[in-house]
Amino acid sequence: FYGNGFIELPSHSLKKKDNFGFVFSTSQRDALLMLSTFEGLDRLSYYSVSLRRGQIDVRLNAGRGEVRLASVSSEYGDSRYHSINVAKIGKRLELRVDDVLDAVTNLPEGSTTFKANGESGGLFFGGLPTGFNTT
Repeated sequence: FYGNGFIELPSHSLKKKDNFGFVFSTSQRDALLMLSTFEGLDRLSYYSVSLRRGQIDVRLNAGRGEVRLASVSSEYGDSRYHSINVAKIGKRLELRVDDVLDAVTNLPEGSTTFKANGESGGLFFGGLPTGFNTT
């Protein structure tokens, strides 16, 4: 997207056993890579992947509180291609970066699925539309 664009795809719920992944390349140390949410609707269920100071930062909320997965390395804004995969097996969440297990956490009690609040759209890669409210 060369730093100034995004793509919006149909949303994707994460079920009890599920995963998502993608490949990216950027020279930015701080960037939104992916966000699943809907403007103006209940935001208790979302997930995102971003770079914060070069570190991969995954945040997920299935309605019972946000959990975070973070990469060990902070060198991912290096213009090289990197793969990200987040796997969900029950309450267990795993982050793999470049096919290496980087972080593991568990969802809070009572959390099982991430529900996408819509039939189309809501899954953004590379950024958000101008003026999109994420709070």
